[in-house]
Parts: sequence; structure tokens; C-alpha cells
Amino acid sequence: MTYNISPVREISSKDDMNGSYYVYKVESQLGAWLGLLAGVHVNREIKKHEQILAAKVHTYTERLLSIGMQDAPITLFYKQNKAICQFLDEVSQARNPDIISTERTTKHALWRISCVDKKHQLKLLLQGIEGLYVADGHHRLAASESLLPSVLPAIATVSVLSALFPDTSIDIAAYNRAVKASYPLNKVEFMHKLACYFDVSVIDSSAIPATNEQFVMVMGGAWYLLTLKSTWLQTTGAMSDYSVDILEKFIFNNVLGVDDVGKSADVMFVPGHYQGLGFAEYLVQHSCSLGFIFKPVCAEKIMQLADNGDFLSPHSTWIQPKAAHGLVHHYVGFVAQPQRNKETV
Repeated sequence: MTYNISPVREISSKDDMNGSYYVYKVESQLGAWLGLLAGVHVNREIKKHEQILAAKVHTYTERLLSIGMQDAPITLFYKQNKAICQFLDEVSQARNPDIISTERTTKHALWRISCVDKKHQLKLLLQGIEGLYVADGHHRLAASESLLPSVLPAIATVSVLSALFPDTSIDIAAYNRAVKASYPLNKVEFMHKLACYFDVSVIDSSAIPATNEQFVMVMGGAWYLLTLKSTWLQTTGAMSDYSVDILEKFIFNNVLGVDDVGKSADVMFVPGHYQGLGFAEYLVQHSCSLGFIFKPVCAEKIMQLADNGDFLSPHSTWIQPKAAHGLVHHYVGFVAQPQRNKETV
């Protein structure tokens, strides 16, 4: 599969090469990442690993139809390509960035590539990418894809503003789960049901589970380690390589009676950078009675899942870096319909 990865369209134009590529560097206390800002043509071949929520896609689609451009990149990753990495590194080392923005403790820097020869050189290198995988932005990508058959002429194209990084540089954490205090929880009954499926032990503090069958639970300020009993290992009915699938089947579906975690008003998704005491504090601040930490999936497993056409539930992975909004504007490729919402996507 060859992807069409073109410059950012900063003006409305049918010529993809009118815009600029941007070398993109993100630096924070958590690390530093070097990648690329570009416009990736939507062809339903960008590989996803999470299910999507229809209502959220509809909201993004309406915004796109309203304004026809984006300022919030989706984040994609690909198997590391040394030639691309070397090209981006050379550009970033040769001169000062053209755009710098700081959000709290995170610095975002862009180097514009507008030279025609450099753009063509980079475009050729990008043709060596064999697979593009979504790290962040499943719903925004789905919104862009939804425009293909119904809005555009057959010869037109849609491209989505994207931040691209090699798989070796991304950091993946779990998008952990919490249960709101509004959920009617009988703690004695809950612990009894939990013990049917898990060995439960009290631990001193937070930890990242060592296996896919282990989970850390916080309840009432106490920490617990949950280990799925061996009798259930072969009868999970879940994808055992993916911890979140086991968590939702046994704890949310079987114990708590929550059939659809993505649509439940009683469930919250906790961003992966809340760790340890930060996770417990998040639960208190958001009035949650229960919290669950699961083992994150690695990039290789995400690619394997996406290549097979399988999906995790919505909000299962929390992946760094997080691309900044508003650094550039990108026209997706059609004339916007005059409507009410003026926010960019």
C-alpha cells in the first residue's frame, strides 16, 4: 500500500504541492519526539485499532462540513524508516525553527519545508512507508472518511492534517478506567463477585500490572492487585493479548453489569499520564468510587491488531506525543458549506 502524504494545504488549492511540509518536534518532561506535519490523503487504508463512537464522529463531521479545514492534527505512526528520520533530523539541526509554541511544560517547534526540491525529495522518501497506524484521532479520521462518498466529486480527494512519528519513538500508556460515585455500588456484593473471577490481594501502593491478566484497583483509598483465576484463562471469550479486553469482559460486563463501557454514563476514561498517587487523586477530584489500571499494549501489538482488522474498545490507549492544536491550518480538500459552527477541527 502506497500512501499519498503531501504538504499541509495552508490555502485552498487543488495542487497538493502548493503547501509546505513541517518537521515537527515535541519536547516535554516526559521526552522528546521528532516527526512530521503533513496532509495524508484519506483512502480508508490508514489503520485503526480502536472502535469509534458514532455521536463523536458526527460532531467532528459537522465541523468539517462547516469550515472545511483543520487545525488539530491526528497522530499517526509507522515502522521506523531511517532515511526519513535522517532527513527530518538534518532539517531540524540546520537552522532555528520557524514556529515555536509552548503549552504549559511542553514545547512545540516547526521547521517549514517550502523548497520545491526538498519537498519532492521528502515526498519520495515518504513513499517508503508501508503502513500508517492511528495513535490518536480515531474519531477525527473517521469524520474525514465519512465525507468521501457523499460530499465530494469522484475526482476530488480529502486529506487530513497529520503528525507522523516512527513507531520506535512513541510512548504508549493505558487509558485507564474509573467508575463514577453515582454508580450504585454495594461494596460487599462487589468484592464477593470479584472474588469469583480474581484472586484479590491488598498492596501498599500503585503498580503497573505485570501481565495482561492482572489489574490494579483503587477503592476507598486502598490499593488492590487483581489476578484472573487460572480456571478462567482458557475461557475468557476475550482477546487475551489485550488486557483492556479482559478488564471489560470480567469486571465491567460480568461483575459491574456495564455492557457497553464506551457508552456508559457511569464510566470515565483516565488519561495514561495519571500514575501512582496522581491516579488516586484523579479519582477523588472527579468523584469516582473505583479505578482500574491495566497493562498497556505495545506498538507491535497495535500494528498486529490493526493489520488483522480487529479493534479494542474506544479510549484504550494513551499515546505520546500529543500534537498541539492551532500551529497550522489545513484545508481538507473541498469547499466548506456555510453553517453555524466556526470552530476548527
